[in-house]
Amino acid sequence: MRTFADEELYKLFSLPLSPRDRALVTLLLDIGLRAGECANLTREDVIPGYAVLKGKTGERIVPISETTYQRLEALKVTTGGDHNHVFLGKRGPLSYEGIYKLVRRLCHQAGINGRRCSPHTFRHTFGSVYAASEGCDPKVLQDIMGHKDFKTTLRYIQNNPRRMARNHQRCTPLKVLPGAAQGNLFDTSQAVKEAERILAGKEETL
Repeated sequence: MRTFADEELYKLFSLPLSPRDRALVTLLLDIGLRAGECANLTREDVIPGYAVLKGKTGERIVPISETTYQRLEALKVTTGGDHNHVFLGKRGPLSYEGIYKLVRRLCHQAGINGRRCSPHTFRHTFGSVYAASEGCDPKVLQDIMGHKDFKTTLRYIQNNPRRMARNHQRCTPLKVLPGAAQGNLFDTSQAVKEAERILAGKEETL
């Protein structure tokens, strides 16, 4: 599955989104939760710095960014106290299917077409980017994503072009060995962009 490209996310977050929709896409990208966990989220599940998720693998507490927390809190104010669920539609809490439909509609509005757009795309993007980040703890990633089997988490760690590019730029003998490092310039950002471009091309052919 393809991840969202930076340009696609820029288009999406640049839309004049409602407080609900902005909170939704922010949460999906921040912690990569499942659509069902998103639909089950209640007001009491959101606490400073954390969210309590309930889904097919049980209940777990995961960290959330300050931006995500503030947007969820702002959403609480706009929806009032008539419903306990965080994400509401015209007829009440959004269902699993409702979350999927909303994400597809928002992506279409952002001009992200010709590819799969779903909550799971956000989940895959979160896992891939998190795994590629310097200092990523695979066990923490497993806990956040709620994988019962660590082998599922390893899919994000192994053969990750972003992770390989960053590790290579840090560990190549051309940079590590003083004799070989003279006169060599390293631009990690360019290497990562090239890795992402190659990966996108491969995914298009799958």
